[in-house]
Amino acid sequence: MGKFSFNKDYAKRASMHRDPEQHKKRGENLIARKKQIFAKNKAPEETKQNTVQQTAAEEIRMTPPAATAMSDKEIGEKLQQLTAAFRATNGLEEENALRAFAEEHHLNLRVEAAVSKTDKSVIARMVFNGGVEKPFGGYSARFADLANYPYKYAANPGKAEDYDLSGSTLWQAMKEEPRLAEMEGKMKEALAKAGVPKEILPEMNINDFKYLMFNHCAAQKGLGFAKLFQARDENGNPLTRKDRNGKDVPVCTSAKQENVKRFISENPQFKDMMMKMPGADKDYVDALVQKMAKEGLTDMTKELEKHPEWANQPAIDVHHVINIKDCRLFEAEGKSYADVNGYDNMCFVSNGTLFDAVNRARGQDYNNDKTASVHGSIHSADMVFKDRGNEGEVKRTMVRLEPQPGVRCMLGFGDDMIIVDGRGQRQKENDRTSQTANMFQQYNTGARSA
Repeated sequence: MGKFSFNKDYAKRASMHRDPEQHKKRGENLIARKKQIFAKNKAPEETKQNTVQQTAAEEIRMTPPAATAMSDKEIGEKLQQLTAAFRATNGLEEENALRAFAEEHHLNLRVEAAVSKTDKSVIARMVFNGGVEKPFGGYSARFADLANYPYKYAANPGKAEDYDLSGSTLWQAMKEEPRLAEMEGKMKEALAKAGVPKEILPEMNINDFKYLMFNHCAAQKGLGFAKLFQARDENGNPLTRKDRNGKDVPVCTSAKQENVKRFISENPQFKDMMMKMPGADKDYVDALVQKMAKEGLTDMTKELEKHPEWANQPAIDVHHVINIKDCRLFEAEGKSYADVNGYDNMCFVSNGTLFDAVNRARGQDYNNDKTASVHGSIHSADMVFKDRGNEGEVKRTMVRLEPQPGVRCMLGFGDDMIIVDGRGQRQKENDRTSQTANMFQQYNTGARSA
């Protein structure tokens, strides 16, 4: 079979050499075939190119008209406005608007560099309590090695003046708290002493700073909590006291304590109001007011060891009007989130007796009439109270705008004292003394009939 095919092909080739016309025709056929193959291979590329051109034309047709040209100043102002809105709400809509504007004007934007709502709440809480809890993990990637092997880095300390904290977005937010702004020198010294690499400053998170504050910036340090702010006298001199061993130790303070001291100094009628409460004990009221004026503290439960007869006296505590978790609401009004710790955002809450407060601290709630805590905000739904229904069943109520049954009074520190009775009605009178006395009388009656 192969031999036959070979002979046939040979005969065909031989005949073509003998017939020039046939040879020419075969050459033309080969050229035509090559063109056909070339055209076939080229078609997909031409089709693809046509498709790209059509798509581009469609995009041009669908693209909205270009935005009105903005000056650099206008772009900067708009960017600040959108950034402030995003940081105040932390919302997806605000974030998308910020990203779209940045993309439109070819701005190099790092939205994730914005300090989170949670971080700002943590910072405000530290200042309110006057101290920092010892962090256990949660560090940034590069700081974690330093926290785990501190001596390795402390062996090569730096110089405080070499640390530029302006590169830390988080520290810039922390500086909005005046008490933390005063600590900047201490923070630089802490960075140098710990041997923190300067290049990781922009990456440091809140736990990194808490580590440095706990270990290197504290005025007084315990096992799990360090007090940060040393109190000063009227001349600005640091205050100290003698401990059991006669050693001088710092007197520490907090935003909470400082606001309580101010309230007492500006409202001496508070003592008279307390004395008008049914069953009020003069010695207890005197001791409470003295402690508030001297130390800015309201917790009297420890006094029960010496005065068990005070068990039924009213327990007073200090809270935020707008909850500390909602501190960024102030930014929406053009203020600093740090204003959450301002004097006007503080209030007294009385919800039970000293005996009740001790049980709450132990996690006990014998009556089951109300929650074991009154912490929260009158402007956000984060307080839950338990009350008895008409048929004796326990009801859970989320608080909005005004305290529900279970909170009998809220006394604001600002000019407008906030008075809420057991029915959730707000009353305002010009005479503060009679107003607050009436409020506490409502509390006293309501708490014992609940």
